Amino acid sequence: MTGLVTRRALVVLMVLGVSLVIDQPACAQTLDAAKATRVKAAYIYNFAKFATWPADVFKTDDAPIIIGVVGPDPIAATLEKVVRGKTAHNRRIEVRRIAGVYPEAADELRECHLLFVCACESERIGQLWRLLGNRPVLVVSDIEGFAKRGGMIGLALEGGRIVFEIHRAAVEQTGIRLSAKLLKLAKIVG
Repeated sequence: MTGLVTRRALVVLMVLGVSLVIDQPACAQTLDAAKATRVKAAYIYNFAKFATWPADVFKTDDAPIIIGVVGPDPIAATLEKVVRGKTAHNRRIEVRRIAGVYPEAADELRECHLLFVCACESERIGQLWRLLGNRPVLVVSDIEGFAKRGGMIGLALEGGRIVFEIHRAAVEQTGIRLSAKLLKLAKIVG
């Protein structure tokens, strides 16, 4: 049953990138912001399902997977709707909004298992890397060229749809493992 669920989730992940062009002119290079936000949220949820963290990352057997959202991106509200009542790896998922990448937010950032950093935070991404170091936090962003510049998973607009790029070495140095099935769907960079 798990294999069937995994295959279905991967199919949904692939279709989401393609579905953005529905109801759009064939040559459209821009996306409706609401659709783009929904697709990004679905990707983030699926990344949580296809990532495996080191066993000692979770404080208890029933600890949730914590997805943090840094910046004023509308994705937090959409992500809360997407993950409501869902689980990954038999753990519930909790979405937290983090005000900023400052020393005051260091503890909040380090508690996350997956972190989405909105593009408006690009000037402060260096602070984020210093705060996290090599902690097992899967960092996803829509900052332009994010994965190519050493980020873990970058969401990018390509041909009128959202695709994802993975910097495999950046992910693996934290001890996080991504499913081979997910890696096959990604554009590997770095």
